[in-house]
Amino acid sequence: MPTAENRKSVSELLGALIEAADGGASSPEFMRKVRASKNELAGIYWDSIGSEPAAQLLALKTLNLLLARRDFFHRAQRAIASPFGLVVEPSNGCNLACPGCVHSENARQRNVFDWSPGMVKADLMRDFLDQYGPYATHIFLYDYGEPLLNPRTPQYVGWAKDSLALTTISSNLSIKKLDAEAIVESGLDYLTVSVDGATQDVYQVYRRGGDLGLVLKNMAAIADAKRRLHRNTPIIQWQFLVFEHNEHQIEPAIEMAKRHGANQILIASPFDVAWDDPTIRVGTRNSHEVVVFDFKDSYLEENRQRFVDSVDKERVRRFFEDAWSNDAVAISSEESQSKRADITCHWLYKNVAMDATGRVMPCCGPPGRDYDLVLGTFKANSGSQDIFNTPKYRAARLGCKIEDEHGSGTEGVALEGLPHCLAGCTWGKGRDDVISKPEHSVAMITEATGEVLDPDVCSWLGDW
Repeated sequence: MPTAENRKSVSELLGALIEAADGGASSPEFMRKVRASKNELAGIYWDSIGSEPAAQLLALKTLNLLLARRDFFHRAQRAIASPFGLVVEPSNGCNLACPGCVHSENARQRNVFDWSPGMVKADLMRDFLDQYGPYATHIFLYDYGEPLLNPRTPQYVGWAKDSLALTTISSNLSIKKLDAEAIVESGLDYLTVSVDGATQDVYQVYRRGGDLGLVLKNMAAIADAKRRLHRNTPIIQWQFLVFEHNEHQIEPAIEMAKRHGANQILIASPFDVAWDDPTIRVGTRNSHEVVVFDFKDSYLEENRQRFVDSVDKERVRRFFEDAWSNDAVAISSEESQSKRADITCHWLYKNVAMDATGRVMPCCGPPGRDYDLVLGTFKANSGSQDIFNTPKYRAARLGCKIEDEHGSGTEGVALEGLPHCLAGCTWGKGRDDVISKPEHSVAMITEATGEVLDPDVCSWLGDW
């Protein structure tokens, strides 16, 4: 447990870095301070939690979050930080065809999206998590595909947990072959199950091709496996998207969720999918409500501790020593010293998404046939790759800045095939609804280090 002296030391250490970040220190000067602080911060964390490799990982996550904040406020073209939220797809394919999705029948017939089937190869997943996992606080092993179609997904969850990140899967759970024990033993923190109805006829209006009976059977099986294995994770969240056709079944769904082993139910407003199917209309109940049946913070702490005790010490030590060791990283961007732009896309500095083929996107938006959202490609067995600073990534960041200052997202950007971030995106600019927010990262670090971060530091790191 952290002592008052630990808290004071962390506050002073991070306070000095915060002052340098906000005080206009040059990138080389600031990076020298960050590198000089690594061992001291890890030492304080180690004293608080009793594990050196876990302390080193958490120190990296803390300092990376600080760097990301500096990149964001300077509107840097080249980010020093790594993304702290990772979205990675175990399977591009899906067994359902929900309206508005890349897998909908209408979208496929109209050739709307550039989305191919396939499952991620193990070496691609391994290399991606090895490079970016140590900096990440949250890893989401899903996007548009059904992750549990890939039988190796539980193994990939375990790899993600090796970096002590919080892990989440979203599944339709309408899976005929499901290994409930493997899911529970994988170390998965959260399992979101998409169930938008309490009867098959209502459920299948949106979840096309889904079998509600099979979903409920699988959910109960996972809940039962948790009991048998004496685990409190994954936290099972039943997600109910509210449409006009299912609003009347919200209350029955709440009862069913509790009865079939869910820890909580999320009742949420969906995106409008009328462009795909005009008969599917968003419900009048505009909400984001969570009804909790059984949840305690200690459940996640118990799960984290399982992996703290098994962290690969030598791997973490090497990564920790090498982090930000290259002086070239100090030249983040000279444009950092220019006037700060008020509008930008938060995704470009906080999170990254990779599909099962290695294509890298800045957000959860799917690539289309008529627009380019692929900012790079991550390749297996190719060593360290800076996919967060590809030419298109840098152009996207610069374009948002130019658009804010001069009214044109493409002016002055010399790049063939402008990314969709500049050529037409109206979703992300000025909005902060990334999948992993800074306050989520601060909460994860604070809990993992035993509340050693003081409120002022938490506010600074998390409120942006």
